[in-house]
Amino acid sequence: GDLPLEQSLFCMEGDPEVALSTIERSADREGVVVRLWNAAAEKREARLFFERPVRTAHRVRLDETIEEPLRVVRGSEIPVKLDPKKIVTVRVTFDAGE
Repeated sequence: GDLPLEQSLFCMEGDPEVALSTIERSADREGVVVRLWNAAAEKREARLFFERPVRTAHRVRLDETIEEPLRVVRGSEIPVKLDPKKIVTVRVTFDAGE
């Protein structure tokens, strides 16, 4: 079949002080881990938009232990609040049929 010339897993919007640090497969290989860095001295927010429908989204520790669930908006968008000068790790899983 025909494949698109370009395709991304996700895109990020928000404050330019928030940087993508890492995106990788989760340790259990059932999702992805996105790590963001807030370089600002104030709280910031970023929004992650995924190409696939999101099943779950959690703020996790570096070892991927769940800290708290994150809200998923419109099936594939995740707003993430970041404290000043902090790194936030987000673990995302996707709907199986996608």
